[in-house]
Amino acid sequence: VPGYTAKSEDFSMGLADTIEERFGDLDDLFAFQTTKVVVIKDRALGLLALAFKVCILAYIIFTVVIEKGYLVIEGPMGTTRMSMRMHLDSIDERDLPYCTNSPRGGPYPAAAGRVGTCSVLQTEQAAVPALGDQLFATTRLSQSYPTYPCPVTDFSCASQNANDGSEVDFFVAGVEDATIMIVHTVEGRGEVKIQRHIREMTGVVKNCKGDVVKEMPKKAKSDTINEDIIKHRIFKVGDLLKWARQGIHGSCDEDLTLDTPSGVNPEGDSTLRYDGVVLHVLLNYDNTVGDRAEVEYEMTITAMTKADPKYVTLDIAPDGRQQINNRHGVQIILVQTGKLGAFSLKTLVISMTASLGLLAVAQTITDLLAKFVMPLKEEYSKIIFEYSQDFSDFKRGKDDEMSPPLIANEAAPAHTSRVYRM
Repeated sequence: VPGYTAKSEDFSMGLADTIEERFGDLDDLFAFQTTKVVVIKDRALGLLALAFKVCILAYIIFTVVIEKGYLVIEGPMGTTRMSMRMHLDSIDERDLPYCTNSPRGGPYPAAAGRVGTCSVLQTEQAAVPALGDQLFATTRLSQSYPTYPCPVTDFSCASQNANDGSEVDFFVAGVEDATIMIVHTVEGRGEVKIQRHIREMTGVVKNCKGDVVKEMPKKAKSDTINEDIIKHRIFKVGDLLKWARQGIHGSCDEDLTLDTPSGVNPEGDSTLRYDGVVLHVLLNYDNTVGDRAEVEYEMTITAMTKADPKYVTLDIAPDGRQQINNRHGVQIILVQTGKLGAFSLKTLVISMTASLGLLAVAQTITDLLAKFVMPLKEEYSKIIFEYSQDFSDFKRGKDDEMSPPLIANEAAPAHTSRVYRM
């Protein structure tokens, strides 16, 4: 039209009308959803929302206070050392029913796998030298004397491992009365800055049934080092067997001894003294109870009666011959585990944030129940959902005034969010 200048507003409105002809009302397509607080005066819905919040509050208390959500927890690391001592002072006065040559109560008839000839070995002979977390106490020793008639450089010789036939097999007397000294230290791996020696910790030993059978307090100022060792770090091999559980899920009906039937050969009649046994000694540390500077530990023992431990060495006999020592016995393995904790502000903030976020979940669950599950869900939906008038039409002057505002309700026990489409 001559003399008429198109305004940008007219252009925009014309473009919007064109798009609406193809895709529908843009105010419906791009409607903005916001929330309004709607107070629903229904005691059933209000009590349901309150129950959800109480449960979540109890969970927050449990997580942060009971479960110590303010601590950073690490697994322990440490060192262990074991040594063994045979006690042979009165060995000649003991009744040893597993020995055919018992000094008292015998002679006992030989029985394969259960009763045989016994020998007295000194500590250095009965204990296998070990480092760290393992020790081997010999209960049965087989000695043979191999001969090697061929030079090691002669590849055509077929008899590289001949044996002269002389072999001795005997039980070691008094192993159950031997004592084991256990020394260990523990420290945190990273953020937990703590390190403790056994004399700085309080510990207990629990038997198969979970009863405390030995208490190990920290070293008293009045104790000498020898007194402390005797009271807190020395264990008899027989006691470790007696306190042990037969496997992780084993029973506690009968105490283990070296004369307990072995599980290596179910059809045989051999004992643990003959086949051997593995004892896992678990040291479980914890400093999260009470003063975190105080580390406590709990010792429990698990016996693997089907392990058949063996240790074979090649030594030189007193007469100069080569001697193969095939040992069966009690293999003791120390396992350090547990948890060490220290206060961490970052851990506390993360725990509180995650826990408090669950309160919003309670509100959401209540809203969903009100809209889709409760018997009055249709009535609830009428007051929860509200649609405003078309503001584009209002701006164009098609409507003279806004819709009347909502009438505010008085306070009531249940609150929900109203979906308000604008």
